[in-house]
Amino acid sequence: MFNNLLCMINRHRPTRNKVRHRGNTYTSVCRYCHHEIERRRAKVWVRRKDLP
Repeated sequence: MFNNLLCMINRHRPTRNKVRHRGNTYTSVCRYCHHEIERRRAKVWVRRKDLP
């Protein structure tokens, strides 16, 4: 329940084995809501905005 609340306020947790380095950023999939996310800084993951 707490994890779903984090997703609602745009604080996600990555699926560790799906983290990819893409040039100057890291991307992954949220392990709880399954949306594409990117790392803003250490331990801060947010939903990607550049997706259609």
